[in-house]
Amino acid sequence: MLQESAQSGGRASKKLGSVAVQTVKEIGKGVASAVSSILTAGGGAVVLVLFLTVILVAAIVASPFGILFSNESREAGVVPISAAVAQVNYEYNERLEELQTADSYTWPPWMLTASFA
Repeated sequence: MLQESAQSGGRASKKLGSVAVQTVKEIGKGVASAVSSILTAGGGAVVLVLFLTVILVAAIVASPFGILFSNESREAGVVPISAAVAQVNYEYNERLEELQTADSYTWPPWMLTASFA
């Protein structure tokens, strides 16, 4: 009974794998068809440039840079992004000034061995 169940699962996974491959091929054909139809349309280059510009803008807004375009929460107890960035910048600059005004600097051992290797 266990062997029959395993064989049945194996057949199902093979069938699912072949269906997935066919699906990916069909999606690829659809994308290729859409691109070719855009290019064969009147002014295909202009349409393609506009389409790519829209995609680029959408990618930037959806990326981590999208946080710059988002609406910040104004609820009590929520730290605004600008305040968090200002705090991190302040601490970073404070550490840089500390390193720049230090009288002596000791090189880490790995730096000494790396420079003389």
